[in-house]
Amino acid sequence: MKRPVSLPVERLYEFESLASTQDFARKRLEAHPGANEVIWVRADRQSEGRGRQGRRWEDTKAPGETLLVSLGFRPSSRLARSLPLLPLWAGALALSVARELGHDESLFLKWPNDLVRPGAGASLSKVGGILVEAFGARGVVVGWGINLFSAPADVGASPLFASRAEDPLGFRDRVWARLRERFARENAAWSADVSGTYEESLIEFLERDAMAPLWGREGVLLAESRRGRAVGLNGDGTLRVLLPDGTRYEARSGEFRLDREAPRP
Repeated sequence: MKRPVSLPVERLYEFESLASTQDFARKRLEAHPGANEVIWVRADRQSEGRGRQGRRWEDTKAPGETLLVSLGFRPSSRLARSLPLLPLWAGALALSVARELGHDESLFLKWPNDLVRPGAGASLSKVGGILVEAFGARGVVVGWGINLFSAPADVGASPLFASRAEDPLGFRDRVWARLRERFARENAAWSADVSGTYEESLIEFLERDAMAPLWGREGVLLAESRRGRAVGLNGDGTLRVLLPDGTRYEARSGEFRLDREAPRP
């Protein structure tokens, strides 16, 4: 007889202002190490936000200009064996939710998990980013930051909407609700999968759809100063890069900056 599945308790926290949604979610998980719970945190603005590779998120915009959400949870043993795929998974969740809500079919993902749209010429404009942090005994916090109505112009970013008048249905509230619904469904499906088909489907979606506009683009792997052309993903989420001498290189982490993409501070 199968043991009944214990569903996690969902706890929601919403703030007008917070130092860091990531830190709050992590501290809540650490405060209850044995609890089976999912922590969702949303803030109108944060003062000590951060991005990937130690970058600081300078939130100087008016409250509500950006979607700031963090999710804290303890992956099942099944997910824990595939932690390197979580950043890609989190990016795919955000992109899928935006599409489900009927917004901007031009959005796609840049490896490993930036939400972007085509900019002027061959450039890309960043709309949002995802930060995944692991800690302690299988604790994970996922953070989403999406520019809704404004964005820092000096880092090649752009907002989803030109003004609040374009958002009559409350896109921010709808994303907040739909992310939670989508996470619950996908988390349960991945945790129950024992054959590896979930990972295969995720990589197929990324390769054929979510990241397809990247393939064939030239760029550089910043951490290693390797130039090359992005050509696809491996099953473990590593990026395949074709180097100028014809050899292939597999990037497991870091950032692949495409040519004509604005540098970040």
